[in-house]
Formats: sequence, structure tokens, C-alpha cells
Amino acid sequence: MASIDLSSYGVIYGANQANVSNNDGALAACAMWFAAQVAAGNPLPKLTSHEGIVCYSQSPNWAIPGLFFEAVGDVHLRYFGTGDAVTIDGGATSPQKTSNVNFGGAGNFILEAPGTAQNACYARALLRSSINIRVYGAGAQSAGLLTSWLVDCDINAVVTPDETGGWYMNAQPLAGVSLGARKSNEQTSYCRIKASVDGCTIGAYLSGTLGNHFEGGYIEGCSGYGMQLLSGALNDKVRDMDFETNGTDITCDGQYTTLEDIDTSSHVVFTSNSVASRLVGGNHDAVTVNLGAKGIAVDRIRYGRALSGNGITNLDPSSDIGVNYNCLTKKWSDQCLPTNAISVGASPFIYTSALPRGETLLVTTPASLTGIVLYRNGAAVENFPPTQPMFLSYGDTAVFSFTGGAPTVVSLPR
Repeated sequence: MASIDLSSYGVIYGANQANVSNNDGALAACAMWFAAQVAAGNPLPKLTSHEGIVCYSQSPNWAIPGLFFEAVGDVHLRYFGTGDAVTIDGGATSPQKTSNVNFGGAGNFILEAPGTAQNACYARALLRSSINIRVYGAGAQSAGLLTSWLVDCDINAVVTPDETGGWYMNAQPLAGVSLGARKSNEQTSYCRIKASVDGCTIGAYLSGTLGNHFEGGYIEGCSGYGMQLLSGALNDKVRDMDFETNGTDITCDGQYTTLEDIDTSSHVVFTSNSVASRLVGGNHDAVTVNLGAKGIAVDRIRYGRALSGNGITNLDPSSDIGVNYNCLTKKWSDQCLPTNAISVGASPFIYTSALPRGETLLVTTPASLTGIVLYRNGAAVENFPPTQPMFLSYGDTAVFSFTGGAPTVVSLPR
């Protein structure tokens, strides 16, 4: 593939802010030329930028089908405007979209924007594309990378003050990466993401996502959340990531989330709206499943990692707490769930087990109990005497018959 450098369009390299006006025009001319080649059906050369600093205040729209824009060495895109430092926008409404854009290539585009700017990089309506960026500064209420409907894209985003000893112009972004939707059914979907984030308020913010795969990387030192998944986060997978010294490492309000073989150092919380999410494997300190969550699974993790004595708090009876390792006691064990008193109504009282691992029912005060019948799949399978424990699997039904006062029944979850 033939290549052409930004300097061919008149871009002047260097830290002199006087170059801004010239470079705004040169970058716009470059993007217009590439868009014109696409419109004419001509093959595109590779666009490159050699090592150095490019000062500018207006980003052209780099959402050009087939564009391959590669940094050769460390290229500092130093932004002096108030909008997004880099714009890759395939369109605001359906059916607008752009495919096959590669922004960054194998090099390092280093994005430097002041706190009065917006996002360091804004990407919308991109399919089968690639973004590779390092962010040293962005808007104080914005993100290092903000996405709005990306599908099947590869994203490598480093958002950090660590490589220079501080944020560019003290411009700490609110979020490292923020993944969202263009509209309700156009989420950022099935992308492969490696995020390495330090020192933001929120490391990764997922508001409108579907089936994305976070693989590797880390989120560290974020004062609010390492990763915050809202209810619009569906079926995302996070694997082999490290979360350290964040306010709360992960708070999951999402549905069908998989957290697998990750390490956390503070707290993983499944909120009251989380549904069918899983935490499997990895090293952790504290884990909480809040009341109202549905079908959360926690299995084969090691908890209390700092020998803190912190553990797994499960407030949701529908969730499944499997066999996990307590780093303080050095034992693998099931968690003993609290007993629950069952409020027995009028005879015949029908009770159906909704616990994923089932439960044992004990009648502690038979009173005028005359019989108990166990039903499985609608068929009566056994009559229990009043004093015998009843072992119920999920979905089993027990029918209590009595003539006077109601019996006292206690559930022992398994």
C-alpha cells in the first residue's frame, strides 16, 4: 500500500501554538481529499504521521471508509479547541454508518486536550473498524474515549497520567472509556476492547452496550468506580483484567454480565437491578449481592485477598453462591445462607421453592398440621409426616394441610 504523510497537506509539526490555524486548514484539506477519493472509487493510500507534535483546534471527521491512518512513532495530537479532540463520526441517524476505518494503526497517537475540551476521542456509527489511542488529557466532564454505536470493532485505549508524571494541563477526564448507544437498539456491540486506565473518576462506564469483550488491561486508582455497568449494559464479558485501589472496583447494574478470572482489591457489587450476572474465578476482597438482584452466580473465587476477613454478602435468595475460597481461613466451602421463616397462609398452603440450589424445610411447630405433599412438575411424589425434613429442589412445591392454627415452617437454603 502506498503511503502519504500529513506534511504533504501542509501540516506543520512542532509545539508552537501559532501553527494551529494553519494545521486546522491542512487537516481539513487532508480529510476532504481522502473522502473525495472514496467518492471517485479510487484506492486509498495509507495516511501516516511521522513522530512529533501537531497543534490544532478543529478535528476533521476521520470516518472515511477504508481510511488507514497510522502514527509512525509517538505522534502528539495536541488539541486547543473546546470540542472533541478526535472525531470519527459515521452519522447521527439511521441508516448512516461507516465501515473499515483504522485510526492509529500499530503506532501511538497520543491525544492531549485541555480540561475545557470535551472527549479526547469521539467515535459514532462505526462498523468493523479499529481505534488505537493513548490519552494524556481530556475534558473534565468527558471521557478519554466516548463511543456511540460501534459494532465489531477493535479498541485499544490507554488513558493515563502515569507516562508523563501527570495529566496534560491537569486535564483529568471524568471517565477513561465510556461506551454507549446511538439509540436504544444501536448499542456499542460485540467489540473487542483492551482498556488501561489510571486515575479517572470512573475507569470504564457502560451505559448502552451489548456483548462486548474486555480482555486484559487494567483499571487503577479511579476515585469512584473502576467499572460501572448501568442497566443498559447487556451480556458484556470482562476477562483477565486487574482492578486496583479504586473506590469501588466494579458496580454491576447490568444484565447477563460475565466477570471471569479478573482480580479486584476493594469491592464488587451486584446492585438491586442486576440480572443473571456471574463472577467466576479470580482474586477478590469483598463481594456483595444486593437485595433485588436476580440470579447472580459467584463461584470459584478467592475472597478476602488481603487477609482482611471480608467476604461474600448475599442478600438475594435467588442467587447462587457456589464453592469459594476464603483467603483468611484457607478453606474452600459453600456459604451458609441465613434461615428464613416462611409466612404460612390459610390451609391448604402452597409453597414453591425459588432458590437455585433448593432448600430444606423444617416444621418446628406442627400445630394442627395433618399432612404435607411434595409435587414435582405438577405430579405428587411423596407424602411427608409433619416431623420429617423436606428436601426441595428449585421449582418443587410443598402443600401444607392443617385444621386449626398454622404450623411454623423454616427454610434452610442450600
